[in-house]
Amino acid sequence: MSQTALLEAAGLHTYYGASHVLRGVDLTIRPGESVGLLGRNGMGKTTTIRSILGLTPPRRGKVTLDGRPVTGAPPHTIARRGVALVPEGRGIFPNLTVRENLTMGARPAPPDSPAEDWALDRVLTLFPPLGERLDTWGNLLSGGQQQMLSMGRALMTNPRLLILDEATEGLAPQVRNEIWSVVRAIKDAGIATLIVDKDLKTMLRVCDHCVILAKGQVVYAGPASALAADPEIHVRFLGI
Repeated sequence: MSQTALLEAAGLHTYYGASHVLRGVDLTIRPGESVGLLGRNGMGKTTTIRSILGLTPPRRGKVTLDGRPVTGAPPHTIARRGVALVPEGRGIFPNLTVRENLTMGARPAPPDSPAEDWALDRVLTLFPPLGERLDTWGNLLSGGQQQMLSMGRALMTNPRLLILDEATEGLAPQVRNEIWSVVRAIKDAGIATLIVDKDLKTMLRVCDHCVILAKGQVVYAGPASALAADPEIHVRFLGI
């Protein structure tokens, strides 16, 4: 097992009841690295995220953070270790204001962190529309603004690893471009990312490495540049 890994999942087997969904999934993310998790619908991407976060603990295999086991630990324990999720569907609180959504889970960066703290002002600089709507209820925001709010809320926890599950799904092209620009800024700030998204072309430009799942198994793991140069894999496992 790599001593430099921020997060490492090894041999994950995860079930929903009797349904065997993940079949030995391996995944490694190093500090500051961006990893794309790809595959057709129903191939195990979200289940992999849930297994990592303790939402659906694997029956076999292990998950480590900084080399320390966290397999099946409660999600709040994993969050406190520096992992944040931007969930599919955004998951904002509709009856709270933008300010309340952002600050309710805010956590300062560790004292020994070399990175600049993600405080409210910094998040609002990254997402200017939110600064104009601080007292607006979450359910009155547009879809794009809700996605910004979900990402901003995750950043307010000062994560070392940010997991984005379909962050651009259902958004207008201009808004999708804005979200990808933010993802690049987050990467430039030194935060590791695990990204699930259907926009393969942009994923291959943003990510350092990619993992493809098919029927709950890893069928490709390697540099994004190598995947970009192999269209046969795109057709075979991604339907592109």
